[in-house]
Amino acid sequence: MEHGNVIEVSGDRILVEAEPNECCSGCPAGASCAIGSGGKKRVIWMRNTLRAAVGDGVVFRVDASSVIFGSALIYFFPVAMLLSGLVFGAAGPGFPGLGREASSIAWGAAGLIMSCAVIGIVSAVTKRRGLFAPVLIDVEKKKMN
Repeated sequence: MEHGNVIEVSGDRILVEAEPNECCSGCPAGASCAIGSGGKKRVIWMRNTLRAAVGDGVVFRVDASSVIFGSALIYFFPVAMLLSGLVFGAAGPGFPGLGREASSIAWGAAGLIMSCAVIGIVSAVTKRRGLFAPVLIDVEKKKMN
């Protein structure tokens, strides 16, 4: 569970300013991770299913499977496509007029470019469908004086 404060309401969505996840404090990749944010606050849009208002404290969750899938897609997939292209270029038919090494580099670059296109498409689909969006769990209404 993560905690944050509502800083904006727009239709059925809220913008939440959240502290870094406490689980991330010991991670060596914390400074380069969007979830750990290197100790900086994050801002996250989510559906306002509990009618939170500006100034309210909220509790939300981000599924671990979303984090794992996103990390694999961003970090592992491009490397796998690059290496697949390199191997295919070295062992396959190659590009006409290019030597084996140049062909391997060209296929590796093609694999890397294709991975960027796939990541863009998957990102757009998951965003549109809200598949990996944070889920609002609880709202602590701001106190009126």
